[in-house]
Amino acid sequence: MMGHKHLLQFLGILYDSPKAMGIEEFARTNRRFTARSLYRWQAELSDDLLFFPSVAFHSLGLSTVHLFIDDPGSAWLEFPYAIRGEWVVSRPGQRTLYLHCLVPCGHELELAGVLRDAEGITAAKITSIESRDGWQVLRDFGSNPLSRAPAVTRDQHVWDVVERLPLLIAVIFESVEHGQSLPAIWESIYQRLGKRTWEYLPRFARRLPTNGKAYVKECFALLNHTGLFRQNIIRYRPLNAIGTPMFLQVEGELSAIINAFAQHAPSIDVFPITNDSALLRVVSTHALTQHVFSTLPNLPRISTWHFVDTPRNECEPVRPRFAYELLFDPATTEWVFPTEMLKKFRGGP
Repeated sequence: MMGHKHLLQFLGILYDSPKAMGIEEFARTNRRFTARSLYRWQAELSDDLLFFPSVAFHSLGLSTVHLFIDDPGSAWLEFPYAIRGEWVVSRPGQRTLYLHCLVPCGHELELAGVLRDAEGITAAKITSIESRDGWQVLRDFGSNPLSRAPAVTRDQHVWDVVERLPLLIAVIFESVEHGQSLPAIWESIYQRLGKRTWEYLPRFARRLPTNGKAYVKECFALLNHTGLFRQNIIRYRPLNAIGTPMFLQVEGELSAIINAFAQHAPSIDVFPITNDSALLRVVSTHALTQHVFSTLPNLPRISTWHFVDTPRNECEPVRPRFAYELLFDPATTEWVFPTEMLKKFRGGP
């Protein structure tokens, strides 16, 4: 626990929290922790601990797409739709890049063409898997792994909010897989957008360039009010050290899949593909790994697997980001296809 005796207790409360909130609000709500302690943990642990609100991306017009890219060119490390990436391996010597992507629904056909054109040019092979919004199951935090399943959100109502406050998009994508404090989220937005930041605010909104965390706090409140918030995702690196992280495509009834793996895996990311299949990222203990590579009929059928290439990820970390400044137009509040940027993935200049 690196000397932080209350850290797991904090993570358990955060994981069970029914709302998105900043560190200071969390400390006011949970008096056993001080904001100073939480900020210190966040600073000391750095990339070893990330936590951030996960949202109903489908309600923002975004589909979840998982790419497994064999022998990728360097351009794929900056794929504009990706929010998370890792090096994985399915057989010795095969270098594969996994990207967790969010694709606006109107972009799917054009992007499929980009992926087809890229094969044999900027990548040897690309496997694309579309899923529903995912969620996280932490075995030691919370009592019911099925309780993390997504709730239904009213899409039109949510997009009305985006039209009134486009900054919501920027806040979401400076938060997801980054785990920054409210002031740091605002700083990232302002550094990235500069004067364009004010295009994401209502026309007559007061401009607070040095105190923008007030805007971020308002966006977090909207995540809760609209039902966009799903859960707080926790990325705590020591959980990976308990076992071997891997991606598994699994066939079977969804609740059976989750229950079967939750018994053994300390951490699972669940992405339903259909009602009878899912893509999982699991931290596999020794006991679970033995079951995965067994012919015994006590686990749902596993059709494909990739091991997370931990040594390569440590020396060549993958840090993609969803390029909302290219993909979203705050003036029209519409998603934009980045034609020019995607040329390099086809092998163009």
